Amino acid sequence: MEIGVRFPSYHLLMHHLEEFTKETQCKFWKRDARTIGAARSLGVTKHLNPDLIYFELKFSCVYGGVDFKTKGRNIRPRQPSLKTNGCPVFLRFKASEDGEALQLVAKNLNHNHELKLPTKKKVTSEFELSESETKRSKWENMNDTERDTYDQDDDDLKEEIVKYEGLIAPVYTPFNNDPTRSLNLEILPSYAQYLIDNGITGILINGTAGEGTVMTVEERKLVAEVWAQLCSQGQLHLMVHVGGVPLPDVLELAQHAEHIGANSILCLPELFHKPATCDDLIRYLQLVSQAAPNTPLFYYHIPSYSGVNLHMGEFLNKVQGSIPTLSGIKFTSTVLDEGYAALKACNERFTVFLGSDTVMAGAYALGFESAIATTLNMLPQFGQQIVQCIKDGNIKEAQEKQNDLNSALEIIAKHGAWVPSTKMAMNLLSPIDVGPTREPIKTLTAEEAKQMENELTSLSFITS
Repeated sequence: MEIGVRFPSYHLLMHHLEEFTKETQCKFWKRDARTIGAARSLGVTKHLNPDLIYFELKFSCVYGGVDFKTKGRNIRPRQPSLKTNGCPVFLRFKASEDGEALQLVAKNLNHNHELKLPTKKKVTSEFELSESETKRSKWENMNDTERDTYDQDDDDLKEEIVKYEGLIAPVYTPFNNDPTRSLNLEILPSYAQYLIDNGITGILINGTAGEGTVMTVEERKLVAEVWAQLCSQGQLHLMVHVGGVPLPDVLELAQHAEHIGANSILCLPELFHKPATCDDLIRYLQLVSQAAPNTPLFYYHIPSYSGVNLHMGEFLNKVQGSIPTLSGIKFTSTVLDEGYAALKACNERFTVFLGSDTVMAGAYALGFESAIATTLNMLPQFGQQIVQCIKDGNIKEAQEKQNDLNSALEIIAKHGAWVPSTKMAMNLLSPIDVGPTREPIKTLTAEEAKQMENELTSLSFITS
């Protein structure tokens, strides 16, 4: 069962699945399914072979895995349950782009039948994981006074913190150019290979660029499942954005991200009942952390979108010890003095990913070591060259590279808002066509796209 395998009818798929279960000695049950008729009612109009019967369907292993609740960091296993956190094995099929076959688009064949908690995937070589330091339970059992006075250099009491260094591309979600802007998952293997070929070793999915907030929870899960498989094959670090939706959905997405083995999760603040204080934000992120207690959590600071503009230096100094999995933030702001304060918070124990492409040179000169930058999609060489120049002490060359990148961004940004304009730039400057944006995000017109292409290709450092 390899990704991309096609079956011209539902009958043939079921026959092959029966043989597959005999070979692997496992059993599946049809967990989710959408018939062709149901897909039509949701606006799918493309040709579909009636022998497929289903537009999409998912099979899951019938055996249970580990259903657990947490109290602090003490995990209490219970009896296996099919209805909760069962074995993670699944096979997901969807009608192919030409509508003639059911195609395998995502899978997980790592069974969990021994009642052991799933182990967290190791980060790739470009991301440095700090050494684990003893048991967190000692910290959790302290009262506030003890926490305020304990010696942070005492190795027996240090909080376990994950530190990263490297560049992550916030990938776009490919949509088809149809009335419903349906997901185009067939392009993701090529997208992953393109990033790998360009030296990218980590991705963020379903973020701002990935239009996560205009997708359903099930769509976000499906995208995460496909990327989890691709990242596992290509040794890419997978960060999953789970925010931007009602809290119950945030928690469900966080649980799902941990279930599929994501390396880390990223979360926006509550967007309706916005946190007014650091304590409000801490309380919210504690809930997210509890939903995925074994996965590093990052807070998504993007005040221009979220309207939440708490000082990140103050937040990180205050949050210490309150959220065991919190490993840092994505800092999407050009206020670099605040970013520097975040870097220095708690003796530099947190990772601060820069999220603003236009100030990379200045940020790296200040000490930033990590970035989640949109231009790593369509102009990946600039982010890598800028950080390398700073590491080598070539400040002037880094500034020159930053000026070139900003010249391209100035052209891109004048044609529309950040997401549709950069998504169009991805289509123009890379071999990967990620399609249009989805409502309510306005897609650029053909005329705007052509004008952008002409202006970009006029730059000496961009080849047509």
